Amino acid sequence: MQRYSEAELISNRSGVLLFGGTATERRAWTEEAARHFDQEGELVWVKTPRELLSALARHGGVVGVEDVSGLDHAAQGQILNCLLRQEERPKLVLGLRMAADAARAHGLLREDLHYRLDVARVDLSAEEIKAAIRARAAKRAAKAPGPTSKPASAKPAVPAAKPSTATMKRSAKPAASAKRAPKPAAKSAPRAAPAPRKASAKPALKAKAKAAKPAGKKKTASRR
Repeated sequence: MQRYSEAELISNRSGVLLFGGTATERRAWTEEAARHFDQEGELVWVKTPRELLSALARHGGVVGVEDVSGLDHAAQGQILNCLLRQEERPKLVLGLRMAADAARAHGLLREDLHYRLDVARVDLSAEEIKAAIRARAAKRAAKAPGPTSKPASAKPAVPAAKPSTATMKRSAKPAASAKRAPKPAAKSAPRAAPAPRKASAKPALKAKAKAAKPAGKKKTASRR
């Protein structure tokens, strides 16, 4: 029977026997697998048989068992029953402190459970698996957006002050006065010379009156 690759097991629904590496590395692998099912709920960790029952009742997400060899065979039988009969179930990542074959040989892992998950085992101590994990981590880091910082020398631009209403009015006055500048007056035609006055008849009358006065005096004298 062909085994699943590590790249398939981290993202598909199959249960996994996870061993090799440190406890921290096994936990990190389980958390990476849970990111593929984050829409189905948070990662749930199981340490005791009491925690196992409620975790197996889930219909999705990921359940991580830190050390399945620490559970008794009855609890391991519940895990096997979930894998065989429960259609809607969580992805089960079963950690081991030792290799799967060694756990079975020491009676710490049920034979039927070992057989059921023989095609879905991940050994974190294998060099090719370590390289694959590092490559995925580098790819995630490259995709993550870095912090954006403004250059230190850059200063916020200061908006130009708007001219006040009074300034705008003063600046508008020359233009207005230019518009109202009087037009040059048209040259007027030269006035006509005044007509000569007619000779007055008064001097002639005065002369006649003067000529008549002596004659009157003579008449008076003769009457005497």
